[in-house]
Amino acid sequence: MKINEPQTTEFFVENSIRKYLTENRWRVLPRAHHGADIKAYNKNGEYWIIECKGETKGENSNLDFCTSLGQILLRMDKDIRDWRHYGIAVPNTRHFKRQFNKFLKTPKQIRKALKIYFFFVDTEGNIEKIKPY
Repeated sequence: MKINEPQTTEFFVENSIRKYLTENRWRVLPRAHHGADIKAYNKNGEYWIIECKGETKGENSNLDFCTSLGQILLRMDKDIRDWRHYGIAVPNTRHFKRQFNKFLKTPKQIRKALKIYFFFVDTEGNIEKIKPY
């Protein structure tokens, strides 16, 4: 990595999502030692569980993307409730976008049942939130 080359670390991605949620009137819980990276709720009783990953290159982005999917799936309740939202936050890089495009090949009814949103964070901390169905 060059000295001036920006890198979107997991810490940066997580803090950007925390800021985004707070600015959108979500109450973000302090980071726990175990469990999801981000848990947040709003006054309507809705709840977010979000896993964050930092910038990786090439095949490592595939591993991190699949790991985040597995982490979210293991945190889901047995009944998918309308008030609970799940998310994966990753850097807005071509490597993670390629993995996301592979995920979009999953049948739409499965993506809709899982209700996993994706948050892409750029090097400035801007968020692109995508509902994959």
